[in-house]
Amino acid sequence: MVAVAAESGGSWTVYGAGFDGALPAEALAAEAFAMRGGVTGVDGVRFVAAVGIVDGGRKLGVVAAMSAEERDFRPEQRQALEDLAAVAGAVLANSHRRRWMEAAHPALGDRVREHLRSACERLGLAGGALLDIGGAARWSHGENSGAFSISAPVDAGQERFGELVFRSPRELTASDRAAVEQAGREIGHALFEHRLAEELERRAQCDPLTGLVNRMEFTRRLEAALEQATATGAPLAIGFIDLDRFKQVNDTLGHATGDEVLREAAARLGAEAGPDELVARVGGDEFTVLFSGNPTRSSVAMTAERMIEALRRPYRIEGSELFITASMGISFFPEDAGDPRQLLQKADAAMYRCKGQGKNDFRFFTPDIVLRGARRMELETELRRALEREELRMSYMPLAEARSGKLASFEALLAWRNPRFGNVGPARFIPIAEESGMIIPIGTWVLNEVCRVVGGWRKRGLETPRVAVNVSGLQFSRPDFVGLVERALRDGGARPQSLELELTESMLMRDMETAARRMLEIRELGVSIAIDDFGTGYSSLSYLRRLPVDALKIDQSFVAELGSSGSALPLIHTIVALAHNIGLNVVAEGVETREQMELLSAAGCDKLQGRLFGAPMSAEGAEALMARPERDVPIRS
Repeated sequence: MVAVAAESGGSWTVYGAGFDGALPAEALAAEAFAMRGGVTGVDGVRFVAAVGIVDGGRKLGVVAAMSAEERDFRPEQRQALEDLAAVAGAVLANSHRRRWMEAAHPALGDRVREHLRSACERLGLAGGALLDIGGAARWSHGENSGAFSISAPVDAGQERFGELVFRSPRELTASDRAAVEQAGREIGHALFEHRLAEELERRAQCDPLTGLVNRMEFTRRLEAALEQATATGAPLAIGFIDLDRFKQVNDTLGHATGDEVLREAAARLGAEAGPDELVARVGGDEFTVLFSGNPTRSSVAMTAERMIEALRRPYRIEGSELFITASMGISFFPEDAGDPRQLLQKADAAMYRCKGQGKNDFRFFTPDIVLRGARRMELETELRRALEREELRMSYMPLAEARSGKLASFEALLAWRNPRFGNVGPARFIPIAEESGMIIPIGTWVLNEVCRVVGGWRKRGLETPRVAVNVSGLQFSRPDFVGLVERALRDGGARPQSLELELTESMLMRDMETAARRMLEIRELGVSIAIDDFGTGYSSLSYLRRLPVDALKIDQSFVAELGSSGSALPLIHTIVALAHNIGLNVVAEGVETREQMELLSAAGCDKLQGRLFGAPMSAEGAEALMARPERDVPIRS
């Protein structure tokens, strides 16, 4: 299947698409070909080769050949695509110019005719002049007839617009030719200046990266829509969209990849928007949607669901597959607010509520969101001072050997006690720390503190078990992370074998090659690596074969099902068997009862962790447990 897709004014149209399957042209246009080499979400397409359609350095579209099977396109097939792109470029460039000239005709007509009249007077011609802009527009002055004629290009710099022809009953001289050429240049500059003014106006209204309406133009249109809605009593709605954890894309893969994601996200949003919905990019990874045309909660919800679903589809960029979701908040006029600023603020607040409740969804604004948003801002402000005020604390959760019940290791857990808010749980402040970037200094402090405590145990002659530390994706992606771990071990006096880093599946899958290299560097230090919350992400043991991993931790949601439906037990048996087959230890999290402990031990789990073995303890409490000769982990009655 071969198709040509061209962009005009932010929308995409498919020309001359030939289909070897049941793919509608709308599906291709919806994807917008903005990926520059990939198409997602179109059934039957598995491989794409694409060539850009360019005119004077300006990209007009793309020619793509698509196949239902993975394949390598031969050089002659690629050359055929390039030839087709060249032809399409000439056709589309002329089409673009024609549309521009047709739109510009009323404004330019008088100015061009004045140039023609002035040129005829200077030449003293009894005939007339004709200006032909490549078939897009024609202007004339006087009687364009006579036995003699002179033609000259109408250009400005490297830009050629058309041809200027003078006709006269008398023979024309060399000086006449020079005057005609001068007139061609003058008219060319007039056309160029007009188009430049139009381009500047367009740029003032559009986001240059995505082609969507920008913040200024969106605000202008929103104000106009609100004025009309106020007069008619019709409702309006605003959607505020933010890509979840987009900063990690820029930090790990670079801004060029981030820009490709933004272009693709914009194309997907535009494809899902209806005729009464305006999509804009208002900055960074933030987009807004104006719902007009008497929107209802149900109609807005349907569009929001489509947009969120479109944004969660995999992004295939330069051979990598990225998984990025989005959160959306929605506010209504007049029930939520009556002016643009308040409408946007409340949609933004609803979006943050959505992020706080798990992301990858949308939420309507409700009055209680304002109070929660204000409290979240206060919490973030306090968190920024937590380190300097020494409000953070580490506690240590013991892990027991499944068969013997003896101490196997610890997991270091972060706690925050604030004078204003009291004890703040990690579930509340860790997401804030990640979104604000505070997770970087906090994560550094955690590593240094744990290594200091473990180093102290070692100096006192204790047989120190391994201590696991959770690592955020943002911190793991930083180029200096391995050096940070090495310095923490050295400065704290801890042996590398005493430290284990816990990573999640999702952070590794963003860029597996880079993750694998970094994990190998960590393993070379002597530090072990565990996969945390296994079963909540990709849940595939196949990728673990490709990564230097020592253990995986089965998520507590599986353990919670034990003793109830019993459906999780066969799955746990399978996970343990496969993990052991590739040399991985298995830890079960969230063990609450003796029955769960017995079932997990029988299933072959190596370590158990949970409230059954008591609450997290201080460093002193952990040291006392290690000092016991038998090292039995106490079981809660």
